[in-house]
Amino acid sequence: MTPRFCSECGGPLNLGDRFCRRCGAPLVEPLLDGDDFPAPSPPHFGAAMTSTPGRISPMAALSFAWNAVKRDFLVIVGLFFVGMIASVVLQTVLQVGVGGASGVVLSLLVQFVIGPVVTLGLIRIALKVCDGQRPEFADLFSTWDRLLPYYGLVLLYIAIVFVFFIACGLAIGIAVAIGATVSTIAGVLIGMIGGVAVIAAGFYLWTRIGFAYYFLVDKQLGPVESLKASARATRGEVGNLLMLGLLLFVVALLGLLALVVGLFVAIPVIQIAVARAYRTLAPRTTPPIAEPAPW
Repeated sequence: MTPRFCSECGGPLNLGDRFCRRCGAPLVEPLLDGDDFPAPSPPHFGAAMTSTPGRISPMAALSFAWNAVKRDFLVIVGLFFVGMIASVVLQTVLQVGVGGASGVVLSLLVQFVIGPVVTLGLIRIALKVCDGQRPEFADLFSTWDRLLPYYGLVLLYIAIVFVFFIACGLAIGIAVAIGATVSTIAGVLIGMIGGVAVIAAGFYLWTRIGFAYYFLVDKQLGPVESLKASARATRGEVGNLLMLGLLLFVVALLGLLALVVGLFVAIPVIQIAVARAYRTLAPRTTPPIAEPAPW
């Protein structure tokens, strides 16, 4: 069988793909078993070109996400809209309809069970979009098996952040106290420099472990393995990830300024752009872990 490649960028195509995973170029028809595909044309330097495999291009990730949302606007925006409001609507209905202590208990159950499942479901939807597959409504509630690992990962996140800020606070406090023995100005300067350093270190930490939830959903890893995989995948990409984060912050701000309604478009774009970055970096974790964590 003739290998299947994108005629735009030369990227490999898989069965069922509706557009190229590398450059986002649409296919006339989804690739089916037995179909041959023309050999790749020489690479060009047009807008369709994306980041080098294994390296992130922030603008390419954002462009891919925007084009993907435009291609299936109603489906993608509709699924994200339902995902974002489902938990809130259910909680409101239970509090108003049931009322009393029972309504509060059921509302909390929705918040801590349905909410995480839908959150992970939106990650799965974003990954399917990046893989050229059409997301479905059932994907929103397809991650029940990841609920316990999700709780474990949340607890690990909280522990990491707590230890990080406690350690940084103690270090800055000691440094300020020592500097204050020299002069008040020295103490103030040390405190300001320390604060900036903590913010920078916090962003660095965020970029290194930020893909853990994606590994949790995509690779079926446990909490600790997901954190380790994220750290391996993002090595050397902190600058690009921070630039991507800045671009996505601008997208979110524009969505907010568009009478808030724009967030229902901005959020899918942001989620898919992050998923695209994950797909670019995930191969760095190979060779893959042979068996997923037991929980």
